[in-house]
Amino acid sequence: MVSICFINDPDENSQMQWDYILLNFRPDNLYIISEENLEFNRKSPRSKSTVIKSVKDLPKNVPLVVLAPKISEHLQGETSLLEFKHPKDAIYFFGSDNGKLSKEDFKSRKPEHLVYVPVDTDDQMFSFMAAAVVLWDRRVKNG
Repeated sequence: MVSICFINDPDENSQMQWDYILLNFRPDNLYIISEENLEFNRKSPRSKSTVIKSVKDLPKNVPLVVLAPKISEHLQGETSLLEFKHPKDAIYFFGSDNGKLSKEDFKSRKPEHLVYVPVDTDDQMFSFMAAAVVLWDRRVKNG
C-alpha cells in the first residue's frame, strides 16, 4: 500500500500539480493536512482521500517516510533517495511548498525514515516534484 500526505496550499496550481501526481502514480490513499474540506483526486478513482488536521491523525501501523532537505535549519533528511530501500507499505509525507517542516511537526508521530532527494544546488524542490521523483524511484526499484 502506498499513501501520500501533504499540507494543502490553497491555490489552484497546487491542486493541478497534485492531480498530476495522483493520475500518474495512483497512490492507494491520499492524506491532506488542511483546516478546510477539500475535493481532491477527482482524476484518480483508485485513491481514497482523507482530510486530516495534523501528522498525528495519520495511521500508526504504516511506516512514515518524510521527505526533507539534506541541508536545513529545521528538519533534515538523513538517507539519500539513491540508497533508500522503500518499505512495502508506506505513507510518504511531502510537506508544503509554503512552509518549513520542523521536528515539532512530528512530536506526536516520529517518522521511521527521513529521506532527501540529492540535488546539485541549495534550492529545495517543490513538494509535488519531490513526490514525482520519489514515487518514480519506488516504481523503478520495486518493479
